[in-house]
Amino acid sequence: MNEETQILQINPVLPVGNMQESIDFFENKMGFKNVYDSSNYNEEGQELDYAVMCRQNCCIHLQLFKDIRPDFQPQIKFQVKNITPLFEEYRSKGLLDHQPTLRETPWGTREFAFYDPNNMAITFFEGV
Repeated sequence: MNEETQILQINPVLPVGNMQESIDFFENKMGFKNVYDSSNYNEEGQELDYAVMCRQNCCIHLQLFKDIRPDFQPQIKFQVKNITPLFEEYRSKGLLDHQPTLRETPWGTREFAFYDPNNMAITFFEGV
């Protein structure tokens, strides 16, 4: 028997121009904790370009953009439990024609993504 997917959280991805300054702001001013960043999977010497900042059950993802354009669209990430039924549902509706399988990431998630009509990325993931 397949269980239904349970949506656990929504995680916005915010563009930042200076990663360390943003991490410091969220940690020191807002009381968030850097629970995971790209130093965990980047090759040596590669710039820190991603961080997950959490406080209680609220997480904000920070992604480095050197030149943030005014037309930049933020991303939305949904953390889920039991991702496979939701993946199959959305694939059957034609939302995942560009991504035929669940992706296993170097940072320990299983995920899939698609774009809404406004070209905003919507990602569903489990793990981490």
